[in-house]
Amino acid sequence: KHTEGGDFREAACRAVRQGLMKAESVLLEPWYEFTLEVPPEQIGRAISDIRAMSGEFETEGSSVIHGLAPVSKLNGYAAELASYTSGRGRFTTMPAGYRPCHNTQSVLDSIDYDPEADLENTPDSVFCSHGAGVAVKWDKVEEHMHIDTGYGREKTPEPVYRPRNFSLDDKELEAIMEREFGPIRRREYTRPVSAAAQSVVIEPTKREYLIVDGYNLLFAWDELNELAKDDLDLARTRLIDTLKSYRGFKDCELVLVFDGYKVEGNPGERETEGIHIAYTKQNETADMYIEKLANDIGKNYAVRVITNDSLIRLSALRSGVLRMSSGEFINELKFAKQQIAEYLDGKR
Repeated sequence: KHTEGGDFREAACRAVRQGLMKAESVLLEPWYEFTLEVPPEQIGRAISDIRAMSGEFETEGSSVIHGLAPVSKLNGYAAELASYTSGRGRFTTMPAGYRPCHNTQSVLDSIDYDPEADLENTPDSVFCSHGAGVAVKWDKVEEHMHIDTGYGREKTPEPVYRPRNFSLDDKELEAIMEREFGPIRRREYTRPVSAAAQSVVIEPTKREYLIVDGYNLLFAWDELNELAKDDLDLARTRLIDTLKSYRGFKDCELVLVFDGYKVEGNPGERETEGIHIAYTKQNETADMYIEKLANDIGKNYAVRVITNDSLIRLSALRSGVLRMSSGEFINELKFAKQQIAEYLDGKR
Protein backbone atom coordinates (compact mmCIF):
# COMPACT_ATOMS: atom_id res chain seq x y z
CA LYS A 1 0.00 0.00 0.00
CA HIS A 2 1.51 3.31 -1.08
CA THR A 3 -1.41 5.73 -0.60
CA GLU A 4 -3.51 6.88 2.30
CA GLY A 5 -6.39 9.25 2.94
CA GLY A 6 -5.81 12.73 1.52
CA ASP A 7 -3.07 11.72 -0.94
CA PHE A 8 -5.20 12.26 -4.03
CA ARG A 9 -6.40 15.64 -2.78
CA GLU A 10 -2.80 16.68 -2.13
CA ALA A 11 -1.75 15.39 -5.55
CA ALA A 12 -4.51 17.41 -7.23
CA CYS A 13 -3.45 20.60 -5.42
CA ARG A 14 0.18 20.09 -6.40
CA ALA A 15 -0.84 19.44 -10.01
CA VAL A 16 -2.76 22.72 -10.14
CA ARG A 17 0.18 24.63 -8.68
CA GLN A 18 2.58 23.00 -11.12
CA GLY A 19 0.28 24.00 -13.98
CA LEU A 20 0.25 27.59 -12.74
CA MET A 21 4.04 27.61 -12.66
CA LYS A 22 4.14 26.49 -16.30
CA ALA A 23 1.41 28.83 -17.47
CA GLU A 24 1.89 32.46 -18.39
CA SER A 25 -0.34 33.98 -15.74
CA VAL A 26 -1.81 37.45 -16.21
CA LEU A 27 -2.75 39.59 -13.22
CA LEU A 28 -6.16 41.23 -13.76
CA GLU A 29 -7.89 44.08 -11.98
CA PRO A 30 -11.42 45.54 -12.17
CA TRP A 31 -12.02 48.56 -14.41
CA TYR A 32 -14.80 51.13 -14.54
CA GLU A 33 -16.44 52.74 -17.53
CA PHE A 34 -16.99 56.37 -16.58
CA THR A 35 -18.55 59.62 -17.71
CA LEU A 36 -17.05 62.80 -16.32
CA GLU A 37 -18.75 66.18 -16.71
CA VAL A 38 -16.89 69.32 -15.64
CA PRO A 39 -17.13 73.05 -16.32
CA PRO A 40 -15.25 73.90 -19.55
CA GLU A 41 -12.54 75.73 -17.64
CA GLN A 42 -11.74 72.53 -15.69
CA ILE A 43 -11.49 70.13 -18.66
CA GLY A 44 -7.68 70.31 -18.73
CA ARG A 45 -7.42 69.33 -15.08
CA ALA A 46 -9.81 66.41 -15.62
CA ILE A 47 -7.88 65.09 -18.64
CA SER A 48 -4.63 65.32 -16.70
CA ASP A 49 -6.18 63.34 -13.84
CA ILE A 50 -7.43 60.56 -16.13
CA ARG A 51 -4.03 60.23 -17.78
CA ALA A 52 -2.39 59.99 -14.36
CA MET A 53 -4.81 57.17 -13.54
CA SER A 54 -3.66 55.14 -16.58
CA GLY A 55 -7.13 55.64 -18.06
CA GLU A 56 -8.37 55.66 -21.64
CA PHE A 57 -10.75 58.41 -22.69
CA GLU A 58 -12.36 60.49 -25.40
CA THR A 59 -13.94 63.90 -25.08
CA GLU A 60 -17.43 65.03 -26.04
CA GLY A 61 -17.63 68.74 -26.59
CA SER A 62 -15.71 70.93 -24.18
CA SER A 63 -16.92 69.56 -20.86
CA VAL A 64 -17.67 65.81 -21.09
CA ILE A 65 -15.19 62.91 -20.95
CA HIS A 66 -16.05 59.25 -21.55
CA GLY A 67 -13.53 56.53 -20.81
CA LEU A 68 -12.19 53.56 -18.88
CA ALA A 69 -9.86 53.44 -15.89
CA PRO A 70 -8.81 51.05 -13.08
CA VAL A 71 -11.18 50.95 -10.11
CA SER A 72 -8.23 51.33 -7.74
CA LYS A 73 -7.43 54.69 -9.32
CA LEU A 74 -10.99 56.01 -9.47
CA ASN A 75 -11.87 55.31 -5.83
CA GLY A 76 -12.32 58.61 -4.04
CA TYR A 77 -12.22 60.68 -7.22
CA ALA A 78 -15.85 61.82 -6.86
CA ALA A 79 -14.97 63.74 -3.70
CA GLU A 80 -11.88 65.24 -5.34
CA LEU A 81 -14.00 66.29 -8.34
CA ALA A 82 -16.55 67.97 -6.09
CA SER A 83 -13.74 69.88 -4.43
CA TYR A 84 -12.04 71.32 -7.50
CA THR A 85 -15.30 72.05 -9.37
CA SER A 86 -17.11 73.50 -6.33
CA GLY A 87 -19.85 70.90 -6.68
CA ARG A 88 -20.53 71.54 -10.37
CA GLY A 89 -18.89 68.38 -11.68
CA ARG A 90 -20.59 65.03 -12.22
CA PHE A 91 -18.95 61.63 -12.18
CA THR A 92 -20.71 58.36 -13.00
CA THR A 93 -19.23 54.89 -13.24
CA MET A 94 -20.28 51.42 -14.34
CA PRO A 95 -18.38 48.11 -13.99
CA ALA A 96 -16.48 47.32 -17.20
CA GLY A 97 -15.10 43.89 -16.34
CA TYR A 98 -11.47 42.96 -15.75
CA ARG A 99 -8.35 43.98 -17.65
CA PRO A 100 -4.62 43.39 -17.20
CA CYS A 101 -3.36 45.21 -14.14
CA HIS A 102 -1.91 48.62 -14.96
CA ASN A 103 0.98 48.19 -12.49
CA THR A 104 1.57 44.45 -12.36
CA GLN A 105 5.21 44.60 -11.34
CA SER A 106 4.53 47.02 -8.48
CA VAL A 107 1.83 44.72 -7.12
CA LEU A 108 4.07 41.67 -7.36
CA ASP A 109 6.94 43.53 -5.69
CA SER A 110 4.69 44.63 -2.83
CA ILE A 111 3.46 41.06 -2.25
CA ASP A 112 6.99 39.64 -2.55
CA TYR A 113 5.75 36.07 -2.99
CA ASP A 114 8.04 33.22 -4.03
CA PRO A 115 5.95 30.12 -4.86
CA GLU A 116 8.95 27.82 -4.66
CA ALA A 117 9.69 28.99 -1.13
CA ASP A 118 6.09 28.39 0.00
CA LEU A 119 6.53 24.92 1.48
CA GLU A 120 2.90 24.66 2.62
CA ASN A 121 1.67 25.24 -0.94
CA THR A 122 4.54 23.82 -2.96
CA PRO A 123 4.26 23.21 -6.71
CA ASP A 124 6.69 20.27 -6.44
CA SER A 125 5.49 16.67 -6.63
CA VAL A 126 6.16 13.47 -4.71
CA PHE A 127 6.79 10.22 -6.59
CA CYS A 128 6.96 6.74 -5.13
CA SER A 129 10.24 4.94 -5.78
CA HIS A 130 11.09 1.57 -4.22
CA GLY A 131 8.44 2.04 -1.56
CA ALA A 132 9.57 5.50 -0.51
CA GLY A 133 8.41 9.01 -1.42
CA VAL A 134 10.80 11.06 -3.54
CA ALA A 135 10.40 14.85 -3.94
CA VAL A 136 10.63 16.07 -7.55
CA LYS A 137 10.89 19.75 -8.54
CA TRP A 138 7.94 21.10 -10.51
CA ASP A 139 10.00 21.64 -13.69
CA LYS A 140 11.31 18.03 -13.60
CA VAL A 141 7.97 16.31 -13.09
CA GLU A 142 7.37 15.40 -16.73
CA GLU A 143 10.65 13.48 -16.82
CA HIS A 144 9.31 11.13 -14.12
CA MET A 145 5.74 10.74 -15.36
CA HIS A 146 4.48 7.41 -16.69
CA ILE A 147 1.57 8.77 -18.75
CA ASP A 148 1.20 11.20 -21.63
CA THR A 149 -0.74 14.29 -20.52
CA GLY A 150 -1.40 15.40 -24.07
CA TYR A 151 -0.02 18.83 -23.24
CA GLY A 152 1.15 20.61 -26.38
CA ARG A 153 -0.38 18.06 -28.71
CA GLU A 154 -2.43 19.40 -31.61
CA LYS A 155 -6.15 18.93 -31.18
CA THR A 156 -7.92 16.51 -33.48
CA PRO A 157 -10.28 18.55 -35.65
CA GLU A 158 -13.91 17.94 -34.86
CA PRO A 159 -16.03 16.46 -37.65
CA VAL A 160 -18.04 19.00 -39.58
CA TYR A 161 -21.75 18.41 -39.35
CA ARG A 162 -23.67 19.21 -42.50
CA PRO A 163 -27.42 19.14 -41.95
CA ARG A 164 -29.58 17.68 -44.68
CA ASN A 165 -32.33 19.78 -46.12
CA PHE A 166 -35.80 18.27 -46.23
CA SER A 167 -38.67 19.86 -48.05
CA LEU A 168 -42.06 18.33 -47.23
CA ASP A 169 -45.44 19.89 -47.78
CA ASP A 170 -48.33 19.64 -45.31
CA LYS A 171 -49.93 16.63 -47.02
CA GLU A 172 -46.72 14.59 -46.90
CA LEU A 173 -46.22 15.44 -43.23
CA GLU A 174 -49.82 14.50 -42.44
CA ALA A 175 -49.42 11.17 -44.26
CA ILE A 176 -46.30 10.36 -42.23
CA MET A 177 -48.05 11.24 -38.97
CA GLU A 178 -51.08 9.06 -39.81
CA ARG A 179 -48.85 6.17 -40.79
CA GLU A 180 -46.90 6.34 -37.56
CA PHE A 181 -49.58 7.34 -35.05
CA GLY A 182 -52.92 6.55 -36.68
CA PRO A 183 -55.71 8.82 -37.96
CA ILE A 184 -55.59 12.43 -36.83
CA ARG A 185 -58.62 13.41 -34.78
CA ARG A 186 -59.46 17.07 -35.04
CA ARG A 187 -61.51 18.81 -32.38
CA GLU A 188 -64.97 19.92 -33.42
CA TYR A 189 -65.65 23.62 -33.64
CA THR A 190 -67.54 25.08 -30.70
CA ARG A 191 -68.91 28.56 -30.52
CA PRO A 192 -66.74 30.74 -28.28
CA VAL A 193 -68.29 32.10 -25.14
CA SER A 194 -69.23 35.74 -25.49
CA ALA A 195 -66.77 38.09 -23.85
CA ALA A 196 -69.70 39.88 -22.23
CA ALA A 197 -70.66 36.67 -20.46
CA GLN A 198 -67.27 36.21 -18.93
CA SER A 199 -66.18 37.85 -15.71
CA VAL A 200 -63.68 40.55 -16.47
CA VAL A 201 -60.91 41.20 -13.97
CA ILE A 202 -59.48 44.71 -14.19
CA GLU A 203 -56.03 45.12 -12.76
CA PRO A 204 -55.80 48.05 -10.33
CA THR A 205 -53.77 51.00 -11.53
CA LYS A 206 -50.24 50.91 -10.17
CA ARG A 207 -49.15 53.69 -7.84
CA GLU A 208 -46.84 56.12 -9.66
CA TYR A 209 -43.33 56.70 -8.34
CA LEU A 210 -41.01 59.45 -9.51
CA ILE A 211 -37.31 59.03 -8.82
CA VAL A 212 -35.53 62.34 -9.39
CA ASP A 213 -31.79 62.76 -9.85
CA GLY A 214 -31.60 65.92 -7.74
CA TYR A 215 -28.43 67.65 -8.84
CA ASN A 216 -28.92 66.62 -12.46
CA LEU A 217 -32.31 68.35 -12.48
CA LEU A 218 -31.01 71.34 -10.53
CA PHE A 219 -28.11 72.05 -12.88
CA ALA A 220 -30.30 71.48 -15.95
CA TRP A 221 -32.70 74.21 -14.76
CA ASP A 222 -31.22 77.54 -15.86
CA GLU A 223 -32.65 79.59 -12.99
CA LEU A 224 -31.54 77.13 -10.31
CA ASN A 225 -28.17 76.60 -11.97
CA GLU A 226 -27.45 80.34 -11.79
CA LEU A 227 -28.59 80.43 -8.17
CA ALA A 228 -26.40 77.43 -7.31
CA LYS A 229 -23.28 79.29 -8.40
CA ASP A 230 -23.76 81.61 -5.41
CA ASP A 231 -25.69 79.43 -2.97
CA LEU A 232 -26.10 75.70 -3.64
CA ASP A 233 -28.12 75.16 -0.45
CA LEU A 234 -30.67 77.79 -1.46
CA ALA A 235 -30.97 76.33 -4.96
CA ARG A 236 -31.55 72.89 -3.48
CA THR A 237 -34.25 74.28 -1.15
CA ARG A 238 -36.01 75.99 -4.07
CA LEU A 239 -36.03 72.71 -5.98
CA ILE A 240 -37.46 70.83 -3.01
CA ASP A 241 -40.23 73.43 -2.58
CA THR A 242 -41.14 73.18 -6.27
CA LEU A 243 -41.33 69.39 -6.08
CA LYS A 244 -43.51 69.57 -2.96
CA SER A 245 -46.10 71.57 -4.88
CA TYR A 246 -45.87 69.23 -7.86
CA ARG A 247 -46.25 66.15 -5.70
CA GLY A 248 -49.32 67.56 -3.95
CA PHE A 249 -50.90 68.46 -7.29
CA LYS A 250 -50.17 65.12 -8.99
CA ASP A 251 -50.71 62.87 -5.93
CA CYS A 252 -47.75 60.60 -6.65
CA GLU A 253 -44.85 59.21 -4.66
CA LEU A 254 -41.67 61.21 -5.19
CA VAL A 255 -38.13 60.23 -4.24
CA LEU A 256 -35.50 62.96 -4.56
CA VAL A 257 -31.88 61.76 -4.52
CA PHE A 258 -28.80 63.90 -3.87
CA ASP A 259 -25.13 62.99 -3.63
CA GLY A 260 -24.52 63.13 0.11
CA TYR A 261 -20.91 64.31 -0.08
CA LYS A 262 -22.08 67.73 -1.29
CA VAL A 263 -24.06 68.37 1.91
CA GLU A 264 -22.29 69.18 5.14
CA GLY A 265 -23.22 66.72 7.86
CA ASN A 266 -25.08 64.43 5.41
CA PRO A 267 -28.65 64.31 6.82
CA GLY A 268 -29.25 60.83 5.33
CA GLU A 269 -32.86 60.03 4.38
CA ARG A 270 -35.96 61.89 5.54
CA GLU A 271 -39.58 62.58 4.70
CA THR A 272 -40.84 66.12 4.17
CA GLU A 273 -44.42 66.86 3.12
CA GLY A 274 -44.78 63.63 1.18
CA ILE A 275 -41.37 63.73 -0.50
CA HIS A 276 -38.73 61.16 0.40
CA ILE A 277 -35.37 62.94 0.22
CA ALA A 278 -32.28 60.73 0.17
CA TYR A 279 -28.72 61.97 0.62
CA THR A 280 -26.47 59.09 -0.36
CA LYS A 281 -24.03 57.54 2.07
CA GLN A 282 -20.27 57.67 1.87
CA ASN A 283 -18.89 55.77 -1.14
CA GLU A 284 -22.41 55.67 -2.64
CA THR A 285 -23.38 57.92 -5.54
CA ALA A 286 -26.85 59.09 -6.47
CA ASP A 287 -26.55 56.96 -9.61
CA MET A 288 -26.01 53.80 -7.57
CA TYR A 289 -28.95 54.63 -5.27
CA ILE A 290 -31.31 55.35 -8.17
CA GLU A 291 -30.30 52.22 -10.06
CA LYS A 292 -30.96 49.98 -7.04
CA LEU A 293 -34.26 51.66 -6.13
CA ALA A 294 -35.60 51.50 -9.70
CA ASN A 295 -34.70 47.83 -9.91
CA ASP A 296 -36.33 47.07 -6.53
CA ILE A 297 -39.69 48.78 -7.10
CA GLY A 298 -39.96 48.77 -10.89
CA LYS A 299 -41.95 45.52 -11.02
CA ASN A 300 -44.64 46.63 -8.57
CA TYR A 301 -45.11 50.32 -9.37
CA ALA A 302 -45.31 52.66 -12.33
CA VAL A 303 -41.87 54.24 -12.06
CA ARG A 304 -40.37 57.21 -13.89
CA VAL A 305 -36.70 58.13 -13.51
CA ILE A 306 -35.92 61.81 -14.09
CA THR A 307 -32.35 62.43 -15.28
CA ASN A 308 -30.15 63.39 -18.20
CA ASP A 309 -27.48 60.93 -17.12
CA SER A 310 -27.02 58.40 -19.91
CA LEU A 311 -25.84 55.60 -17.61
CA ILE A 312 -28.82 55.98 -15.27
CA ARG A 313 -31.17 56.04 -18.26
CA LEU A 314 -29.58 52.85 -19.57
CA SER A 315 -29.95 51.22 -16.16
CA ALA A 316 -33.60 52.31 -16.02
CA LEU A 317 -34.16 50.75 -19.43
CA ARG A 318 -32.78 47.44 -18.17
CA SER A 319 -35.08 47.65 -15.12
CA GLY A 320 -38.10 48.18 -17.36
CA VAL A 321 -39.05 51.60 -15.98
CA LEU A 322 -39.82 54.83 -17.82
CA ARG A 323 -37.19 57.50 -18.40
CA MET A 324 -37.69 61.23 -18.73
CA SER A 325 -35.04 63.86 -19.38
CA SER A 326 -34.55 66.69 -16.92
CA GLY A 327 -35.56 69.20 -19.60
CA GLU A 328 -38.87 67.46 -20.26
CA PHE A 329 -39.61 67.26 -16.55
CA ILE A 330 -38.80 70.95 -16.07
CA ASN A 331 -41.44 71.75 -18.70
CA GLU A 332 -43.87 69.47 -16.88
CA LEU A 333 -43.15 71.25 -13.59
CA LYS A 334 -43.76 74.65 -15.19
CA PHE A 335 -47.02 73.44 -16.73
CA ALA A 336 -48.14 72.03 -13.38
CA LYS A 337 -47.31 75.35 -11.72
CA GLN A 338 -49.47 77.12 -14.30
CA GLN A 339 -52.35 74.70 -13.68
CA ILE A 340 -52.07 75.23 -9.93
CA ALA A 341 -52.18 79.00 -10.41
CA GLU A 342 -55.26 78.75 -12.65
CA TYR A 343 -56.97 76.48 -10.14
CA LEU A 344 -56.30 78.89 -7.28
CA ASP A 345 -57.50 81.85 -9.35
CA GLY A 346 -60.74 80.00 -9.99
CA LYS A 347 -61.26 79.49 -6.27
CA ARG A 348 -61.00 83.20 -5.48
